Amino acid sequence: MTETLVNLLLRRSEAGNPALLWGREAKPFLGQEFDRLLHRGILIEQPLAEDWDVCSACECGLDARPIQQIRGQWVAACPYDHRSDLVLDADDLRNFEIVASILVRELSHASGFEDEPSEFMPGVWRLGLAKSGRAAFLALSASAATAPGLVGAIRLVDRSIPVTMICPEVGAAGRLRFAEADVHVVPLAQCLVVVSGGLGYALDQARLDPASRRTPRLVIRRNPRIMELDGVRESLSEQTLNLLLLLVEQAEVDGSYAAPRDVESRVWGKVVHLVSRPARDVVRELRNVMERGAADPEAARSLIVNRRGHGWRLAVPVAEIQVVEA
Repeated sequence: MTETLVNLLLRRSEAGNPALLWGREAKPFLGQEFDRLLHRGILIEQPLAEDWDVCSACECGLDARPIQQIRGQWVAACPYDHRSDLVLDADDLRNFEIVASILVRELSHASGFEDEPSEFMPGVWRLGLAKSGRAAFLALSASAATAPGLVGAIRLVDRSIPVTMICPEVGAAGRLRFAEADVHVVPLAQCLVVVSGGLGYALDQARLDPASRRTPRLVIRRNPRIMELDGVRESLSEQTLNLLLLLVEQAEVDGSYAAPRDVESRVWGKVVHLVSRPARDVVRELRNVMERGAADPEAARSLIVNRRGHGWRLAVPVAEIQVVEA
């Protein structure tokens, strides 16, 4: 399954401090978006790598294999079997430190928290008060979220107000520890939503309150063909409805991308061979429908995520989607 640059940074940050992003992983994301993160200080480029992981089944006994220049190429040389030598390019050798404090600050501001986030304990930040009045804390790693004394320290600071901890999965024992202190835990991956500008993602504050009763963000009615996005109702054509239903099904299965051939097959069915329009035309039509009447048209359009060579996916959590017959 593919992932976004922000998800990759958060996943890499789970390793703790310092969190590193290696060039080979970063390569699919290099470009303007990546350069913006460098400019904002979220990423800091480090010296080029001088060694590389050993082969998965190698018996050379080394902790890492050296990177050498051989006939004008960078090569991670295997001393045991040169058939396992790995040819690298310049981007492979790059590596970047993820500055967690700036990443958290950008995420907090995009999410609508008014206060500057403060590091409460190593790897744990207090974001401030959510719109519902809850105190929100964010941990980028499960180890930080389960550090000894954290729950008690949170309760000493915020005795009389409800608290939500946003963090990676902490397991049953971790959830029980928070529950006993009446701290609501929200998995980080489940409260990320697409927004325009900045990181391109924010924390959905509506998900921080366990007592909230959210109406679905996206309602799709098959008959008549109607879509309601954030309360804005718009009519759909048969093609845009079929595309939207395909994207919902992909989201429900594994969140993967719908390839152009899958879109064409679903949209036009048995007559696909008679149609000359590319799949991207129908995607554009659906994006146009989604932005009509939206408070933030750019953010509404970006709910359909495109990745070259993969296709399209819907960036709306499955829990916030409802499909009805009428």
